[in-house]
Amino acid sequence: MTTVKWAGRLLVALFLLLVGCRSAPATAAPTATVTPTPDVERGDALPSFQIETLSGEVFDPIQHQGAVIVLFFWTIPGEVPTYAEALLLRNAQNVYDQYQRDELVMLGINPLDDAESAAAFVEERGYTFPVAIDENRQLADQFGYADRTSTLIYIDTTGEVRSILRDDSTTGGQNAQLLVMNPNDATYRIDAYLTETRD
Repeated sequence: MTTVKWAGRLLVALFLLLVGCRSAPATAAPTATVTPTPDVERGDALPSFQIETLSGEVFDPIQHQGAVIVLFFWTIPGEVPTYAEALLLRNAQNVYDQYQRDELVMLGINPLDDAESAAAFVEERGYTFPVAIDENRQLADQFGYADRTSTLIYIDTTGEVRSILRDDSTTGGQNAQLLVMNPNDATYRIDAYLTETRD
């Protein structure tokens, strides 16, 4: 009888121990897209940098003083490109073709793909605007680019960052047409910056 009571108490104690030690059910950690905190904001002077383009030339903004500079981030679209991905590159080429090189300088910055893949993609599509691979994400982080989101930067002829258009959760998103470099909006901005210099 004593053995039965003792065994019963032992089972109750063991049960309480197991219940007390049981951890709360594991839950999956929430996923989040972290947008780098940009170093460069609207109204800042464009920081100096040098980056090699796919053609082997060194892009240095200082060499393009007096021209409007447009920087944009892009990646090679997936097997089924989104409408925005395809439109951004096509619009960039159309805008690039409208201006003389002393008026507009454009650089497509790719922080995700390797140089060989990017060069093949650019050649296949016939894009002629300069492209650079941002291997260490120096520019991507500086301008607050988050992977697979649109980021467009307009710099006026004096080197001032006039517009940074981003599509991310921290800004609530921008007008989709502006983020794909809508030619009407882009030429309006570029012409305005050029006119300011001439006046």
